[in-house]
Amino acid sequence: MTRQNSLVRLPTGCRHTSEIIPQTESARMTPIFRKITIIGMGLIGSSIALATRRKALATSICGCDDGTDIGQRIAKLALVDEFEVDPSFAVLDADLVIMAVPVGAM
Repeated sequence: MTRQNSLVRLPTGCRHTSEIIPQTESARMTPIFRKITIIGMGLIGSSIALATRRKALATSICGCDDGTDIGQRIAKLALVDEFEVDPSFAVLDADLVIMAVPVGAM
């Protein structure tokens, strides 16, 4: 199979798929989730929080970690709107829960 067979062909004159599928400004800025909880605010969890914040995917982001100094670092970086040490409180009313912890940690 050649590479050309796997490419998506755009109509003549179109350079990007965004030219075919119109998007209004409000459609791109509307949050998908009301509250996202991220359990584990290490490298992966904080990266997910940062991407969620940049893309405005949620109205509220809650971070959860049991590290004593993690809450202060996360607050300083303003990655989340709220921070909880106890996961049972963090997941209350969450529309999406992301587990960013090592396998076997919980």
